[in-house]
Amino acid sequence: MKIILSNTQYKRLFTESMEDKLSMNFDKVINVLKKYNNRNFINELLTFYDGFDDFLKNSLINYNKFIDLFIEKVLNVDKPQNFSFSRFNDDYSSIGDIQNEIITYLNEKGDYKTLINFLIKGKFLNFNDTTLELIIDSLPNILEYYDSLYEPKKVIKNLSVLVRNINYKWNLGNRYFYPILKDYAQKNGITLIDKNKGYTFKKGDEGTLIRSLINYIKEVPVLPKKNRKGFLDYLGLKDKTRGHYSSFWSAALKSGIIQKVGSGKNTTYQLGPNYENWEKGNIVAF
Repeated sequence: MKIILSNTQYKRLFTESMEDKLSMNFDKVINVLKKYNNRNFINELLTFYDGFDDFLKNSLINYNKFIDLFIEKVLNVDKPQNFSFSRFNDDYSSIGDIQNEIITYLNEKGDYKTLINFLIKGKFLNFNDTTLELIIDSLPNILEYYDSLYEPKKVIKNLSVLVRNINYKWNLGNRYFYPILKDYAQKNGITLIDKNKGYTFKKGDEGTLIRSLINYIKEVPVLPKKNRKGFLDYLGLKDKTRGHYSSFWSAALKSGIIQKVGSGKNTTYQLGPNYENWEKGNIVAF
């Protein structure tokens, strides 16, 4: 009995046959790539990748076994800069395509733990404009993931670390991420301050320099006016110039814990708008 297939059935059979053949061939490629150490993996991958046409390239980067292998190799490199990139010239854009597919794949899986690690380790790869869009789209999900694990202040600190690691090319923190984080902080009663000159003004240690400055402003009578030289005298550093602790003073002003009042000879300093929140431990440096 002769079986006649419709056009739809024939196309489905042909597609399934092609997918099976592709899977078999891709599995062979993957088994070869597995043998290479993490450091040389990308160069060897590009040896295969260069020989593929656009259809095969697109099929490979959508093949889950390949994506899983790529992620594994990237995450298992002790130091990302140790990757061997001797063949990175025109090939660089190919790595960007693979990386972007992986970010999409991990988002769709909801595997934000792996996504975060990949973004941190993968920062040495090719972050292009598409990567930027994908990361921006990922930020609310990553924030929600962290929020399910940590209390708000730790959420902000972890996100600060993440953004610092992937912020090498764009001003990602200020342009895209900060508004999302600021909204989250406000909803949780937290004031965000910029991390300035390395100062975070973490609340807790009563022996810190910021506590000494607060005590100076609160304890010393209104006259004479509060200024840098008076603070140094208060610390017993009368032999130091006004420039001593200048970075600290600048950071304290920008944090809003203290504020400047007046100008010129009439300049003095007083507790700032963020002082009360600092006392409550509700300030986090970003």
